[in-house]
Amino acid sequence: MGLWRRYLDRRRRPVAVLAPSTDGFCLSHGPAGRAVAWAEVRRITAFKRDLLTTDCICLVLMLTDGIIEVNEEMEGFTAFRAGMERHFGLSPLWLIEIMPPAFATSPRYLYHHPDLIEQAR
Repeated sequence: MGLWRRYLDRRRRPVAVLAPSTDGFCLSHGPAGRAVAWAEVRRITAFKRDLLTTDCICLVLMLTDGIIEVNEEMEGFTAFRAGMERHFGLSPLWLIEIMPPAFATSPRYLYHHPDLIEQAR
């Protein structure tokens, strides 16, 4: 295998990986990783990141002890998204609804934990 091919293969390797589990998911980045239970999620916000020539769909998950951001470029995102939609009862249409217009952030709250709603009152 040539040097150029090895370079391209290395560049295409995913930096972070999402793996669904029975009650949540695991986010790993090289040797580091973290398991997250769906019960830890307090808020989910979807938005797009402008990458000059394309948009990247991103999700920010506010947890009981911090924040995690995932995006569609991560390996396992499709399975993660399906598990998230199923667990929180979200329609898959949220993805289509935030796509237009191109290169706009189009933020959208997808889920609020009931405790957050009570605290806001």
